[in-house]
Amino acid sequence: MNRATRFTVIAALALLLLPGVALAGPITLKDTIDFQMVIPTSGSVNYAGGVNPLVGKKVAVDYVVGLNTPLHAGVAYNLIGGYINFTTGNWTGGTATSWDFAGGGSFNLYAGCLVLTTNPDQTCDHDGDELVPPGGPPGLIVSGFWSSATVTETNPGSLPQLKLNAGLVENRVWQPLLSVYGLTNPPGTGTLTGAYELHMLANGTPPGGPIHSTTLLSGDFKDEHVPSKIPEPASLILFGTGMIGIAGIVRRRMKRG
Repeated sequence: MNRATRFTVIAALALLLLPGVALAGPITLKDTIDFQMVIPTSGSVNYAGGVNPLVGKKVAVDYVVGLNTPLHAGVAYNLIGGYINFTTGNWTGGTATSWDFAGGGSFNLYAGCLVLTTNPDQTCDHDGDELVPPGGPPGLIVSGFWSSATVTETNPGSLPQLKLNAGLVENRVWQPLLSVYGLTNPPGTGTLTGAYELHMLANGTPPGGPIHSTTLLSGDFKDEHVPSKIPEPASLILFGTGMIGIAGIVRRRMKRG
């Protein structure tokens, strides 16, 4: 084995043995706060038919949980009086089993308060274990607009089951809520990315027939943040120090050879 080959083998082994170094960039797993709805969900969803938007009013949201978050991962907190109002962009077409809606419109999530204990509080009693959003009650927690939305007929019948799948871009999430899970809003005018899913029973004939539902089954709104598993400075320093050490060892062996 020549010297160049020996150096390559040693360097490769070092890369495998050094802990905590992300060799292929950041891990793609994202920090997520998930706003959940308990079955059955109150509220209404309507589409008037033709070139009109899909409109949701007072769609109840019951709690929020952190997924892969730096703090309180997996912990659910009650949202008292939580609900979503939304309007998509206008209808753009569809298929024999779906309705498509353009981006734009609005998406707003409100709540009276966030209970910061796991007790089953059902009221905002201001006893010191709650976060109360500004402008309330209810106060605005999330605001944004749609990137796209599609309603799909999943169980055709006399009263078919429909599923709304939608993408969102939020302007901002209420920072005190993010702080509970160790997250922050992006700097400047940066926005966050979300996804919304809602199941419902509704009358409607795709692609352009009206939709009317007051029987909402379940759903959730997921707000995704930038990946949290980014190489730390200490890991990068360790990587650099290790490579320098390897280079020194190889040089000394080459001189002796």
